[in-house]
Amino acid sequence: MKFDSVISGKIVTDKVFEGEIGVKNGKIMAIKDESGSMNGEKYYDCEGQYIFPGFIDSHVHCFSNPDEGIEKTTKAAAHGGITTIFDMPYDRPYPINHIDLFKQKTEQVNKYAYVDMGLWGTIAKCKGTEQITKMAEYGAIGIKLSTFETDVERFPRIPDIQIKQAMELAKNAGILVAFHAESEEIIKSKISEFKEKGLTKAIYHNLSRPPESESLAVIKLIELAYWTNSKIHLVHISHPHTVELIESFRKAYNVDVTFETCYQYTTLSTEDLKKYGSIAKCNPPLRTPDEVKCLTNQVLNNRIEFITSDHAPWVKDLNETNIFNSPSGLTGLDIMIPVMFDRFINKGLLSIIQFKNMFSTNIARRFGIKNKGIIKEGYDADLTVIDPKKTWQLDETCYESISNQSVFNGEFLQGKVTKTFLRGTLIYDGEIKNKKMGQYIKGPGFKEEMLFEN
Repeated sequence: MKFDSVISGKIVTDKVFEGEIGVKNGKIMAIKDESGSMNGEKYYDCEGQYIFPGFIDSHVHCFSNPDEGIEKTTKAAAHGGITTIFDMPYDRPYPINHIDLFKQKTEQVNKYAYVDMGLWGTIAKCKGTEQITKMAEYGAIGIKLSTFETDVERFPRIPDIQIKQAMELAKNAGILVAFHAESEEIIKSKISEFKEKGLTKAIYHNLSRPPESESLAVIKLIELAYWTNSKIHLVHISHPHTVELIESFRKAYNVDVTFETCYQYTTLSTEDLKKYGSIAKCNPPLRTPDEVKCLTNQVLNNRIEFITSDHAPWVKDLNETNIFNSPSGLTGLDIMIPVMFDRFINKGLLSIIQFKNMFSTNIARRFGIKNKGIIKEGYDADLTVIDPKKTWQLDETCYESISNQSVFNGEFLQGKVTKTFLRGTLIYDGEIKNKKMGQYIKGPGFKEEMLFEN
């Protein structure tokens, strides 16, 4: 067989081996543990470089900052070796809480995306649960809710009774519910106290969102999942004590709960928040060095299923000295993979297989995404190539995202994404190829007949 393309290098499956991948019609058609045996219209020699299944980021915000949008976000993903993203529903000006808005967004994906995209849906406060089944059947990856209110319309706190109803409806629709889990009562009380006292330095962002503001919200959600026998996912877990609580509930009561942490919670700490201020502001906040060390050890011991970016890029006012006036969120898609490769692979902390699982395989499996997450015959030829020996300096020119502000700028990293393939087509090789071939990826609740309803 003559393939459309052949890619050779160190292939990462459940083992690492030198070989070739043959691609036809966007699918992996053959894998061999030798080189020079396949014939292709195009041949990509990546000798000495790792070929991973395309990385997946299940926690991305394209429209929290509307100046970012799908094009910039998905270019940043391709640049960073990420071939599939799941976009959160808290868009400006209108959150994706109705089937009509959800359908419109799928059309935008198919028109503007450079990588594949799944979409989260959400609901309005105190109403709208009837939209859950409709969005699930149209292919929503899941439903995202929050226990903390950023904005009453766009990012509301959902009442407990509505959370329970959402869990039950999502269960029946075959999807999970994900949560931003922070205690609004604790946090808003702390922020009010600090503002009244004029305590507005960067560290007070951390102090206004103490560990218990995360763990208390998590416990409540796991209890509701237990009583509804539903499937939930907890996003951006930032503290090792929260991990221990989740593990204990899961073991004692067999609750179907997974969770993620984000790259910043294993690489940055309150020392960076104090030094860099708003550039290091995210929710939940960066934790203390000792807490970061404990959380990182949990990652190394496979106690955390996967890692995401929580990409929420802002161009922040560096002259703002009141931390509470600065927006929360960090850029991540361009840099997460090379930063984590440098920190964890080059230092020998994680194996290549662990890295593959945390950034691809485990995510595809949890969200029921077919034909992605592993290198296997019949699967999509989404591939990410990393040169483990390439040393380069990260700076403000190394971004496709609207925000190039990062604590990591100026650092020398070892390990660079050299090529990104989407369904066998090269979409990045040092520069973004002008190929908007991203597709809308449907979740496990999808029903074909929904595509034909008015």
